[in-house]
Amino acid sequence: MEANDNHVENHTVIEFINWCIHGREEGKGAGEWTSKGTGKYLEGGKAAGGQLTDQRFCGRILEGELRYNMVNTVCLGVIHKVPAPGGMSAVGGTGSEYFFYDNGVISD
Repeated sequence: MEANDNHVENHTVIEFINWCIHGREEGKGAGEWTSKGTGKYLEGGKAAGGQLTDQRFCGRILEGELRYNMVNTVCLGVIHKVPAPGGMSAVGGTGSEYFFYDNGVISD
């Protein structure tokens, strides 16, 4: 499942690596991708800011994620991002729901 728009892609490891380096360039071995993304996450290497984050799958993601807005030790608000039904990403544009709680609600 792709977090960008909640669709499923099946690829080999080498296709994924080539997607991260070359994106959609024909003949570079990335295969066919239906993603909205362009790939090329590693283009230009470290000097150009190319990077990937390897993180464990969160099995409870369907419950949503919490984003805390902090200034020093003061929590100014919390955003609860909940994926759309059938989805597994709360990224904007995927039909996810956002619930906002300001400091007055959470201070007690």
